Amino acid sequence: MKNYYEMFSPAGERACDSLVKRVTKKIQGTKRVTAKEIEDMVDKGMEKIAVKHGEVFDTEPRWHIRDYVDKAMADNGYQKVFADW
Repeated sequence: MKNYYEMFSPAGERACDSLVKRVTKKIQGTKRVTAKEIEDMVDKGMEKIAVKHGEVFDTEPRWHIRDYVDKAMADNGYQKVFADW
């Protein structure tokens, strides 16, 4: 199943999916990561996406990105990063 972010365009969807895939790859790497590293990576990635797709900071896309990242964290033995937001 393809991830869905509720962006306004297919390009915005691809940008969000690329960010989630990049973060997930980092989480799945051999080097352990901290919640702060992942949070910073997501925040910086969303800022880059916002240059062309400002809606990334709307509630739905932000929630979907963080939910997919939290799922990757849990699937790889970490605590969720965004569980309390």
